[in-house]
Amino acid sequence: MPMRKREIFLIIVVIFIIAYPLIFTLSNLQHSIENQVKESFNKEQHLVIMRIASQIEEILAQTQKNILFLRTPFAMTKLLEALDSGNKKEIAFWKDGLEKVYLPFLKTHLIYTSISFVSSRGDEILMVKKDELGYISAVDVSHLRNLSDAPIFNRTVRLNDSYTHILRSDNLIKIGTPVYHNKEKGVVVIEMDIDDSIFSIISPVKYGEFSHTMLFTSKGELLLCSLGLPVEKHKEEIKFAKDNPSGGYGEVYSTHDEGRDLIAGTTFTVGDEIWAVLIESSPSEVIKQISKFEKERKGIIFILIFMIIGFSAYFHRVRLGRVKAVIKAEEEEKAVKKIEDINKKLWLAKEEENLLNRELDNANKRLKDIDRQKTEFLNIVAHDLRTPLTSIRGYTDILLRYRNKPEIHEEFLNIISKESIRLGDLLNDYLDLAKIEAGMLKLKGEPINIKGIISESLTTVRGEAVNNEINLKSSIEDDIPAIIADDGKIRQVLSNLLSNAIKYTPKGGIVTVSALKKAQFVEVSVENTGSGIPKEHHEKIFEKFVQLDDGGGKIKRGTGLGLPIVKNIVEAHGGKVWVESEAGKGAKFIFTLPIKNTGSEGNLIF
Repeated sequence: MPMRKREIFLIIVVIFIIAYPLIFTLSNLQHSIENQVKESFNKEQHLVIMRIASQIEEILAQTQKNILFLRTPFAMTKLLEALDSGNKKEIAFWKDGLEKVYLPFLKTHLIYTSISFVSSRGDEILMVKKDELGYISAVDVSHLRNLSDAPIFNRTVRLNDSYTHILRSDNLIKIGTPVYHNKEKGVVVIEMDIDDSIFSIISPVKYGEFSHTMLFTSKGELLLCSLGLPVEKHKEEIKFAKDNPSGGYGEVYSTHDEGRDLIAGTTFTVGDEIWAVLIESSPSEVIKQISKFEKERKGIIFILIFMIIGFSAYFHRVRLGRVKAVIKAEEEEKAVKKIEDINKKLWLAKEEENLLNRELDNANKRLKDIDRQKTEFLNIVAHDLRTPLTSIRGYTDILLRYRNKPEIHEEFLNIISKESIRLGDLLNDYLDLAKIEAGMLKLKGEPINIKGIISESLTTVRGEAVNNEINLKSSIEDDIPAIIADDGKIRQVLSNLLSNAIKYTPKGGIVTVSALKKAQFVEVSVENTGSGIPKEHHEKIFEKFVQLDDGGGKIKRGTGLGLPIVKNIVEAHGGKVWVESEAGKGAKFIFTLPIKNTGSEGNLIF
């Protein structure tokens, strides 16, 4: 029971704490809201009046476009020609033609009261007009006037082609435009009654039960009033228009009612005049809105009080249930997190298992590839070694059998010597490749003269080139500096490239060695005039045991290890090697060496 009383007391305190400041704040805001309602009312009136001004300007702009159309009919051109020639028969004929254009135009544009065509001398040639009953017809010739003294004619006739002039005369708006043809010209004039054209725009506009709309000139001349009040009843409105030449909103003393009225207005230009359009409303409109707000405010206060009481009661009923729900939700959340953690661990274990399986598969594939490459390598080595060994053994047996014939000894010993040298070269290539693949290639870095190495390498192969009737040439720039590299390995690179060039160059061909400095590199090239290398093999030839035919369908004798060794040595120096060639156009092997070298693998020793 004491618990029950304490809860009731807390509910009452909560209601008081929430309701009292709210009611106090709403009461204090009433005056501020009244001012805001007035301000909002005036702004909305101002927007309405700006829309009215825009509609009037649109009517005048459309009339200017229409009058430019009325100067273009074919009948107008022919009438000007007739006026120029003075042919009365032609004048009468084309006057009737122009009349047939103007009559239907005036019937479809009811805001206009008349359309006239005036000659350059000021004589009205044609006029179609709407009478008081709305009947539209052409004016009889006897009633046509001379407008040479009329301001609209005098100002319009001096304008350039395609220009218009707007002029107000009493409650008529006149818009004119000149018409030119050869030496003859005239003026087209449209008249529109302000009461007919503009009154229909401003009279329906009422922003409240007691509001009305007015139209003044900047000089205070009353043009229109939607209530039909005379100018004497608009002194305050005229003063407001003069004091606010750019428009605005505010309050004025009512000269035709008691109290102060809310007013809003804006200005716009019509010809040589500035017009002001105003809307004026009684404060009763604002009072109605404030009263409506007051009723809504009271209703809101009562609703808020009932909502607070209901909320307090509801809070008392659901508080314990909510606490239990929170505890239950926390327990469920913990259970869900535990399950998620277990699932995550299982997923990670599965991913790790998959990763290990993939690594195991890759390792198996690598082992198979290594085993396959080992078998291929042993087969190639056995084949390559068997050939020179067979030759050596064969010729040795012959020498032993014919030891009493010294005339053949020298020839066979030369063959045995060459095959021995070839066997040594094979073993050196295999050993170099084995070191490279095992990562045991060591380079001794020292300053070397690339020009000297090229010259000596050319001397070494010159005998082989002469035997094959191949010309050797060189083109070496003088400014090539000394570079840091392994002298023996660079000689091996040049030896392999020159041997290949001679091997694939036909008799009478040329092998050219060039060297030049490019930025921070020395570029060396070995070019031959052989059968060339198709583009699809440019990358493949740097792989192990790859050999191409000589263009005649024959494979040249060799291990297929020379270019892979060249590639590894050059790249170990931090350089690059590539081939430029097309089938049937020779081949050019190019490699670069950095002038300041640290080696791609850091193997150079300084």
